[in-house]
Amino acid sequence: METSHTFEELFGEGTERPPSSARSTVRRADHMAALLALRAAISDDLVARIRRGAPLAVVIRPPSAMWCSALDWALRRAARPGCFTTFIDRAEPHEIDAAGQVLVVRDGSDKTHLATRGNGAIVSLLARGGCIVGVSHDPQRYLPSALLAAADEVLTIRPLDGATLGRVIRIVTGETLDQVPDDLAVTLDIDDIALSVRPGTSAQDSLARLMAIRDARTAVVDDVPPVEELAGYGEARDWALGLARDVEDFRRGVISAAELPRGLLLVGPPGVGKSTFARSVARSCRLPLTFTNVGAWLQSNQGYLSDVLSAMSAAFAVKTRPALLFIDEIDSIPNRQSVDSRHRDWWVNLCNALLTLLDSPANGRDGLIVMAACNNDENLDPALVRSGRLDRRIHIPLPSEADLAQILRTHMGNDLPGHDMLPFARLGSGASGADVARWVRDARQRARLAGRGMSEDDLRAVIAPPDDRPASAIRVAAVHEAGHAVAAVVMGVHDLRHVSIIRHGDTGGKTGLTRRDGGNPTRVEIEAELVVQLAGRAAEETVLARPTIGSVADLETVTRTLAALHVTWGLGSSLVHRAPAERADNELRFDPALRNLIEAEAVKVYGQAQAVMQANRAAVEAVADRLLAARYLSGDEVRRIVEAHGRKAAGQSVGATPAPQGAGRPRPPRLRQDRGAGEQD
Repeated sequence: METSHTFEELFGEGTERPPSSARSTVRRADHMAALLALRAAISDDLVARIRRGAPLAVVIRPPSAMWCSALDWALRRAARPGCFTTFIDRAEPHEIDAAGQVLVVRDGSDKTHLATRGNGAIVSLLARGGCIVGVSHDPQRYLPSALLAAADEVLTIRPLDGATLGRVIRIVTGETLDQVPDDLAVTLDIDDIALSVRPGTSAQDSLARLMAIRDARTAVVDDVPPVEELAGYGEARDWALGLARDVEDFRRGVISAAELPRGLLLVGPPGVGKSTFARSVARSCRLPLTFTNVGAWLQSNQGYLSDVLSAMSAAFAVKTRPALLFIDEIDSIPNRQSVDSRHRDWWVNLCNALLTLLDSPANGRDGLIVMAACNNDENLDPALVRSGRLDRRIHIPLPSEADLAQILRTHMGNDLPGHDMLPFARLGSGASGADVARWVRDARQRARLAGRGMSEDDLRAVIAPPDDRPASAIRVAAVHEAGHAVAAVVMGVHDLRHVSIIRHGDTGGKTGLTRRDGGNPTRVEIEAELVVQLAGRAAEETVLARPTIGSVADLETVTRTLAALHVTWGLGSSLVHRAPAERADNELRFDPALRNLIEAEAVKVYGQAQAVMQANRAAVEAVADRLLAARYLSGDEVRRIVEAHGRKAAGQSVGATPAPQGAGRPRPPRLRQDRGAGEQD
């Protein structure tokens, strides 16, 4: 009858008694950590089977490559000296046949550490009833594939908890600590433990060194609010809170690193705080964060492909796991299908290399959570966002007025305590989080130069500075935006959030709209949106008797949308798809007949916009007058004015050959934010 051995029997004197004089008198912390971690992962029965050389294939996966060497020592100790033969890829057949228990340890440090190397020897060993134990932090990549296919047992070595780390410190230093934080070892690698926990030093000094290493790696994310306090991030905030819970479960040993989320793609306009979000996630999860961007990769050294690939690989070489990696400007890497033939090989190789790095199981990415960001995701290579890579895509819009108020309050800190920030948020409606940060900096500077504390006037002056345009130009802006706002109420395809004539950069005014139907619109609905788009110009002509050049962005959007109706969406006279929506207007340069058709339909839509403005002229003028006085009106205020003047229903659709039943109902391009152009979510 076979006898099972416990670890205490296996180690003879026990792990915590001083070693015999026949052995080294120095106990290394990394060896003790590996020994205790192995003890927690492996059963006494499995140890006994390995010791007697039972027909067996075992794969052991440690937290990182640094653990491999220490586990080599621990396994040889567990199996008693001389039990294991080290696996050598170039071994002769007679050497393989003579081997008893075989140990395969691969950490990727040698070019022979490949899944394709050594499979013949593995087959030979197992075929004659051998016992093989393989150790690698990335078994799929480095261990012989035959060993993985034949594995009877796959063991995962967990990071040390606080009690086990305290025990390592006690074994090495001979001193006992009252308590060691459970999450301390999670942020450290086994080499950090070896460097910090040293024989001949005190337990407290060892703990202090470990905590110093931990603090140095997480100190970069203490200058932003935690995710719990963020405003305006919606779904992204929910994802981050879920990640924080998962990381805590990992630290408690409930889940493995492979079960953590792997990738997130953040999409949104500049300034919405994508990088700030990453820093807040790092703070809430208490994880190290590495920032990189595609532009830096492309500028590395001389820009040769080998240099770019090296820079990209270096960004992924994060030692501590779990950890966060933030990649900005991911849209700088084009879709491989859209690259011209001249540069195709260069870009395809680059994109393929990135895809390889993003593949979690194949490349030891477990525990490395990649967050990528871009302004536009329309042209991303589809392979980047497939499952296992950047498989969660979240759009971050510009913050709402309520979110702006909360963001403003956060940035204000101790300035203007107790003051309501919502009126200021309304003045700056449509701004980004970056704009809010600039407002607060400028307001503080204004107060500082005046030798006093910040006042509401300082904040108001930077958010909505005095308008230095001529009175006539301000009147045109008010009438133009009033036209958009009134048409939005009358046509009923949008919810009107606000309208403003506050100048921001090149924007002389802004009408905030949200499409009521979040699905795919019909042609009739699209035409109604175009009426709203052209109502600013129609209002100028109706109220002021002459239009201005302030409708350039409106005309651009109308032209592009009407072109897409015919060449992209199949909602015109043809079902042929000729170009993507973003390039539909390019077809006008080569097709005079299409150009004439678009001109005719634009004139008809504009005629309807004129009819709406003429029918509701009194409401337009009333809204314009209120804008001149207040500079900003909420959607409710505009609706009350329109109802008070008697809303006049719009005319019928301008009409066109309808698409057959079942034809697609796509979303048209977003209306641009510009003077006289509606802002649409």
